[in-house]
Order: sequence, then C-alpha cells, then structure tokens
Amino acid sequence: MNLSTAISSYKQVRVTEISDEESPHELIRIVFGVLQENLATLKENVKFTDERWEKPFNKCMFALSILRESLDFEKGGEIATNLDSLYAYSQKAMLKAVGKSDTEHLNTVSDIIKELSSAWDEIKPITR
Repeated sequence: MNLSTAISSYKQVRVTEISDEESPHELIRIVFGVLQENLATLKENVKFTDERWEKPFNKCMFALSILRESLDFEKGGEIATNLDSLYAYSQKAMLKAVGKSDTEHLNTVSDIIKELSSAWDEIKPITR
C-alpha cells in the first residue's frame, strides 16, 4: 500500500477531512494530529469495560498503519526501518494497554508520537 492508497482508505472511514491537494508532508502531519487526538481520548476511556475505547483505539491503530505504509525503505534506509520499529512497538503497546486497561503503555506511546510529530513539524516540505 502506498501513501495515496492509505490516505484514500483514511478518507473513506471519515477520520478527518483531507483535501486532494494536501502535500505528502501535510498528510503525514494530519495523520500525526489525528493519532495524538485519539490517543488522548483512548487514555481517558481505556479503563472502562464498555466500548468507549474501541473507536479511538481503532483510529490510532489505523493511523499507525498509515504511517508504517507511508515509509519508503529504499530511500529512507535505516531511518525508515527505525520508524517502522517504533510504529510497530506503539501498536503492540496499545494492544497491551487495552488488554490490561492500563494507561502506562499509552503514555509511552503518546510520548513517542509527540516526539516524532514534533520532529516531523521541523522538517521543511519539499516544494516542486
């Protein structure tokens, strides 16, 4: 799956409004934003035994999948591999958090995503 396919899927589930004219850099920034927003909601609801946590959990997992699918391992090399590992770790930690109704793992994921999002914001997009 490439970035445009992932974003198309993302739009179909109405996670956020995304215009077709957004740059790839902006699209990833949007995905990070949606991920952070839903992580916060998930942290608030993970202790409940009902389904309040399911929607933000699914959105987080989907956003992490988009981030993983958008990586270019040929051009990104070790950085792409390391990012993929962080995203995979985040997905596993979220599964543990939901299974144990535990916010500790979610706090760790939130810290990782905040750091990566902040670093992404510092990157200047390529203009064509």
